[in-house]
Amino acid sequence: MPNLAKVLKEVVQRLARKEIKTALNQLRREAAEQKRALAGMQRTVQKLTSGVLTGTAADAALQEADGRARITAKAVVGMRKRLGLSQAALAKLLGLNTQTVYQWEHKKGALTFRGTTRERLMELRTKSRREVQEQLAGLAGPARRGGRGRRRATRRRRARR
Repeated sequence: MPNLAKVLKEVVQRLARKEIKTALNQLRREAAEQKRALAGMQRTVQKLTSGVLTGTAADAALQEADGRARITAKAVVGMRKRLGLSQAALAKLLGLNTQTVYQWEHKKGALTFRGTTRERLMELRTKSRREVQEQLAGLAGPARRGGRGRRRATRRRRARR
């Protein structure tokens, strides 16, 4: 009889282990699925918060609101020629370096801008050639004569005598 009890006990233990194993496997699968979902949600939250902090989401919303916001090198060249401006004059109007305008005109794809440059370019798009020329004349100010270089040269000549 002791053998029968022992055998029965082993059979029950084996069946119990088998049932527990299937239940645990199912729980492990569910836990792994939930971990994947949680990781995906964390990535989404991180992207959204970094977008809010840097302002990229707001910039993207502004670009979508204004259909003309995508500015390319070809658009800058066309606008500059339509307004009859040189690269230096366009740079002066926008308060930038001439090299910046040159690089915009030789870049491929959409241009990225810092600060209020995009708004200034968008304003410039709506102006006529005459308005731009008047604005440029206002920026130039009164014409200066190069008096210092001459004074120094005459002082040197006098000092030699």
